[in-house]
Amino acid sequence: MARLKLSLTISFLLLALASLNAEPTVIRPRTDRTKKNITLENKARIKPHGDSLLESNVQCFYLEGRLYFGFRQSEGNAKVSVLNAQTGREYTMTALSICPFSISVGEHPGYYLITLTTAKGNHYTGEYIIEE
Repeated sequence: MARLKLSLTISFLLLALASLNAEPTVIRPRTDRTKKNITLENKARIKPHGDSLLESNVQCFYLEGRLYFGFRQSEGNAKVSVLNAQTGREYTMTALSICPFSISVGEHPGYYLITLTTAKGNHYTGEYIIEE
């Protein structure tokens, strides 16, 4: 019963995200070994140091099983969560945003949701798909 509820919850989450966001980044790890940029949108709309010219203070890309993050301006501690929506597996870490950092997420096929929250109050989200 709990699995059914989890499956339904994930299905509704995927439907909601699909209707709100643009196409997620598609990654084909067996045929494409190039860096894939992933757009992270700031849901909190708070800009670091009051700079309204920045679209997104954080850059993210996927390369060979790892997600790499870099900030234009530091936002203190950054808490990262990457969820495989099909399996429920979650990868988490905390890092200082003053220098680039990465997290290992593997190359397993699935739909992944990225959530990044900073000490400055920003809440970035993004998504990507790893195809078989």
